[in-house]
Amino acid sequence: MRANKAWWSALVVILLTPAARAQNDIAFKPSMGIDRVSPVQFNVHYTGTAPSEQSGYYDEHNWKAQWRAHASDPENDMSVDKVKPSATNKNTFVVILHSNPATTQRVNDLLWTISFEAPGLHTDRVEYIPNSSITKSCTADVGKPLFCPPSGKTTPDFTMSGSFLAAGGTNPIYAFEVKGGFLFPPSTPMFHFHPAINTQVEINQNTKPPSNRTRFDPDSITAAFALSNRVTFDNSVLQGARFQLQLPAGEFSRADPSSNIILGGLGALDFTAIQPTDTVYAVIRPFFGFEAGRNLNRPSVIDKVPVDLSHYRGIFRGYMGADATLAKVDPKDVTTNIFSLTGTYRVRLPAIDEPFIETIHQTTTVSLTTKARHWFEGDLAYVIPSWKYLSINGSYQYGELPPMFTFVDHKFTIGFKLQVVQSRKDASLKLIQ
Repeated sequence: MRANKAWWSALVVILLTPAARAQNDIAFKPSMGIDRVSPVQFNVHYTGTAPSEQSGYYDEHNWKAQWRAHASDPENDMSVDKVKPSATNKNTFVVILHSNPATTQRVNDLLWTISFEAPGLHTDRVEYIPNSSITKSCTADVGKPLFCPPSGKTTPDFTMSGSFLAAGGTNPIYAFEVKGGFLFPPSTPMFHFHPAINTQVEINQNTKPPSNRTRFDPDSITAAFALSNRVTFDNSVLQGARFQLQLPAGEFSRADPSSNIILGGLGALDFTAIQPTDTVYAVIRPFFGFEAGRNLNRPSVIDKVPVDLSHYRGIFRGYMGADATLAKVDPKDVTTNIFSLTGTYRVRLPAIDEPFIETIHQTTTVSLTTKARHWFEGDLAYVIPSWKYLSINGSYQYGELPPMFTFVDHKFTIGFKLQVVQSRKDASLKLIQ
């Protein structure tokens, strides 16, 4: 009987050894972030295979938290109340303390140390660096400023393109395009989605911009509150898929009193970049979805032409398109694009009649139709190496812009583009615009 017990004990040890070894592959990353301050909640990031929730990594007794107001002060112990996996950040432990420390200083201005120690498991510790001690740098592991220049295959989260015309007998004329989205920090998910604000503004995009005026006249404004998430695929071709809800979105114009309120659901596919050489790559990101809503205001006159749009109420459209990039990176710094050619295609397919404006031989006609509304924009950019936020930009535009789908006919401009990437967000998320 004793021999049988010994044999079974040896078998159990053999079976459990691989699991223990797999868990020992975990290593904490060198920094952590404060997720909440009441009670104090940390995101401790790690590398390696995620352990099961029954492992010792989720036993709060194996964790220890300490804080100091200054580096020379003695450490104060804090009890850990709970440890759980993050619902939004992969390979992240959420460490929740029992209460706030008794101090007049803000929690995120203290120096924190979180350590883990358990028999048979990897022993590790990680430190939190307070905001006041961080050197703001886009190349640092922690403490990055809110916005950084685009790098590598990262597409900008916010861009502003513009051109400027100055001539005798007229005031300066400006043309601008502003596209951008801001994702709120990953610590504020809503139903496992990340909240964001998404917008696009087109200013003076008509082929004949207003003369002798300096006022900004938006031809098309789209603004939305969005919820965004991403699913990652273990595939060499398709990296993941993004999903986005527009709740709600508004379409406006200064040229006439047009305005729409719409809701939308969008999905995008993130394909792996094609890289024929070490310094050249190409990537395409198709998307598809729908928009539904209601017209709020409609004009009675468009381009001095009386119109009857009283039957224009409901809105339901298919919405799809793709973004494509062909770029050459700096051989001395592969994180920087020197030249890039980007294309943006959008098509809206109304299921219900919507206004369609056409101007042919200086004659404007307005009709209600389900005709497809196409929009294409191509940009050729050269990034200024000494200041990567700025590029010299040539742009081509063709198509119709909401809310009234005013036609822009083969327009070429040469100007500048300011572009930034939001650094304090889930790097895998990119809003569909």
